[in-house]
Amino acid sequence: DLVPPPAGMTYQGWLVTRDGLHDFGTFLPDEAGHGHLVLRLSGDLSGARVRVTLEPAGGSVRPTGTLVFASPGAEILPE
Repeated sequence: DLVPPPAGMTYQGWLVTRDGLHDFGTFLPDEAGHGHLVLRLSGDLSGARVRVTLEPAGGSVRPTGTLVFASPGAEILPE
């Protein structure tokens, strides 16, 4: 249920694993308010968490904006 971000802002996804924080890109929601990103990751993803923040357009190196989503709720599927 994401709304379009304010002008000059975008959503950015983060994966938090035992190895640290991984940026998985910026995105905008579709008309239904859904955002979709597919990642191919290796390693131990047990306990991994997904976070989405509102960031300046172009994204950030580290999360700086408002947290808008935190797992559980995101699917992390083994390949």
